[in-house]
Amino acid sequence: MKVCIALVGGIFVDKVLKDYRYIEPCHKYLNKNIIDCNEDCEFDIYMNCWYTDDDIIDKIKNLYNPIASRFEKPYVKKPMPSRVITHKRAWELIDHDKKYDLYLFLRTDIMYMSKIILKNLNQDMIYHNDGEVHSGDFFYIMNYENGRKFVQATDSGMIIDANALEDYCSEFSHMVNYHRSGIGVEVYRKLWNPNNNTKIKKEILEDVIYE
Repeated sequence: MKVCIALVGGIFVDKVLKDYRYIEPCHKYLNKNIIDCNEDCEFDIYMNCWYTDDDIIDKIKNLYNPIASRFEKPYVKKPMPSRVITHKRAWELIDHDKKYDLYLFLRTDIMYMSKIILKNLNQDMIYHNDGEVHSGDFFYIMNYENGRKFVQATDSGMIIDANALEDYCSEFSHMVNYHRSGIGVEVYRKLWNPNNNTKIKKEILEDVIYE
């Protein structure tokens, strides 16, 4: 199976931790629970991210070694947030002549703590994390046809958050909640919140925080 990983979103100093400490552990767990556990897949990585610190770009590129990448200053087209626009910008970078079977849009600040076994997924559906009280936007997994429509969300000019994006996608595909926030996947900074740690496996906390 040929798989395209599109890394999207912001690469900023974490607003809680005040540094970039999330970059290496998030990369480590993406490799462990997405790339390494899918031995029957061939992965290509692309990146379209926004940033504020020029010094971090080389570090990110050396870690992920993308086929193609674009790093831009933050942009917001009201009422649409940058995180929606970056999906389409990433799509424009991808070499679609390679005919990927699946496209994964992944944020770089997310800890992928549970395996995502791609051969077990229904390729006609769109998978994203279960945000519990709101639509999850940590990752999206889909085939080419759904991906082509997914990135056209920017054309409506009305996709203002993940809930609206899910409503839009539900018009042409079935959205599946896959891995609950705080258990299977989580924003890295929340691992440092004692109120969240009861849901996260002890060995992950020890590996990432206490090493």
